[in-house]
Amino acid sequence: MPQLIRVITHFDEEPVPLNTKQILERVKTAFPEVEIKTEDPFVARAKYYEEKFEQLGMKDNIVVQAAWKDVNNFSPAYAFIIAQPNNESIHGKVDRCSITFRCENQFSEVMKVRIINFLESFGVGKLEEFTSEDEEPIN
Repeated sequence: MPQLIRVITHFDEEPVPLNTKQILERVKTAFPEVEIKTEDPFVARAKYYEEKFEQLGMKDNIVVQAAWKDVNNFSPAYAFIIAQPNNESIHGKVDRCSITFRCENQFSEVMKVRIINFLESFGVGKLEEFTSEDEEPIN
């Protein structure tokens, strides 16, 4: 089952949008083995839905509208991958409201501590750790 560790800020009393570019630079420093994806994951998803629903003749579909609304609410966003020695990558995402790390199984204890320390260093938001079959892939 996928395991996630994230900081989420939109539940804060006075949420402040995260500076995604600054956080991405800190990800690169804290996890030198990281590979940054080039396309915003929210934009990629919106384009995908737009194309699929247009093929079905449903251009103004509510799903497409919701996907573009997510782009407006959460972008700019960045996705990344951290390679692991066991050939199981950690997928991550930084957006205006959260910083998320996702592993298909369990994080190694060493990596889990690194991630938690990294997320706690921001001093904002709510740290969450959970396992879920329902969570949508990050990228």
